[in-house]
Amino acid sequence: MPDGDVVYQGVGSRFGRAYKELCEGHYSDTHVAQSVVVALRKTVKDYGDPPIQLMLQTVDEVSTHIQSGREINRNEESYLIDDKARELMGHRRGTPLAIETSKEYVLRVCESDTDVAL
Repeated sequence: MPDGDVVYQGVGSRFGRAYKELCEGHYSDTHVAQSVVVALRKTVKDYGDPPIQLMLQTVDEVSTHIQSGREINRNEESYLIDDKARELMGHRRGTPLAIETSKEYVLRVCESDTDVAL
């Protein structure tokens, strides 16, 4: 950076622009947020449809359980998520993120007494 700040090079190229803008300090929060959104949108687009479908299926199943008043078995749902993920031929990085996100969602629903936003 021109003012001598230490900038870490480990940030990926997509998010590098937003990181540099943040380090500079003279860009508005809105501008930096827009740079992050652009990079995030490109990343999600690269991950493709299978990880998103996995998360949508998990939300659909959980909402069906909630609407019918059935109890959600955390271990059974975790197994079903893993089973569905094996069937998908998704992005090597996007699919594990989708699995983790889906399991975290199920865990939060199981731990909460009220409905989690669907």
